[in-house]
Amino acid sequence: QMLVKMITTTIAAPTTTDTTTITSSITNRAEIAYFNNAGKTEIPPSVKQAGFQCIEYESQPWNVPSPDDTANDVRKQFSAIIHANPTGEDIAIVPSTSFALTMAAHNLYRTGLIQKNNRILILQDEMSSEVYCWQEVCHLSGAYLDIVPHPLQDGGWTEA
Repeated sequence: QMLVKMITTTIAAPTTTDTTTITSSITNRAEIAYFNNAGKTEIPPSVKQAGFQCIEYESQPWNVPSPDDTANDVRKQFSAIIHANPTGEDIAIVPSTSFALTMAAHNLYRTGLIQKNNRILILQDEMSSEVYCWQEVCHLSGAYLDIVPHPLQDGGWTEA
């Protein structure tokens, strides 16, 4: 009943620009449970604010910051979070995870770091777009693709 209530509440949310109405469409957060569906979870307030800022930019496109400036700011901020080079030069911005993994897998193969009889480990139940690139590299190089199954108990992935 809780899940049905959540789905009904979300679907019935009014289509309006009134942020207070959108925010209050889900009132009791203690009743919400997400089941391995991060793509459908409630967005954080900071993300919602960024969305509103994008809409403002679209209403006055002549005031939109340069994409290069924005990307450089994002690189620098992310660099600070992970304690990398503060210039952000070591951070690549790519359109998707699958694209980034494909680039990484093929670069590892092209530079000779993945060779015949090497073993590549991936976790069971990865998204298919994150598996295809490793299958292709194994096919090209003669390496083996090993899938680590879910742990049988609460031991975690390390024990698996």
